[in-house]
Amino acid sequence: MQGYKLVLVVCVLAAIPRLAIAPPLTGAQTPLEVKVGETALRSLAMKKVMPSFPESRLVNDKTGVVVVFVVVDDGGKVFHSNLREAPAPALGEAAEAAVKQWTFRSTAVAGRSARVEGHLTFYYVIERGRGIFRNPGEMPTKK
Repeated sequence: MQGYKLVLVVCVLAAIPRLAIAPPLTGAQTPLEVKVGETALRSLAMKKVMPSFPESRLVNDKTGVVVVFVVVDDGGKVFHSNLREAPAPALGEAAEAAVKQWTFRSTAVAGRSARVEGHLTFYYVIERGRGIFRNPGEMPTKK
């Protein structure tokens, strides 16, 4: 099946134990592409850099969700990123710049190296007059 890519869709966190440290690629071996949910993607992260936003560029009380799509190469580095959603361009740029600094565990499926792709979500909020980014699990619940 030359010329075709095998794309695996991993929808549940239970698949994570089957992902293992990837051996180096040999010859013309092409890595698999594995799509994972955000929880699984975050659990593979070894280094996380939160977006920072300069106070001088506080965006006129704009708050909201910032979503960045990432592809992690078989070595654990962000190979590609793409801003998918942001309430203001400057907020998206800050989130994408931070995500490019993340590193992840190398991944393999069934002994074959794999690229991992998925979305990372951040919430931009204004607290006490300053803008900050929060991870999904850090958002306060409404009572």
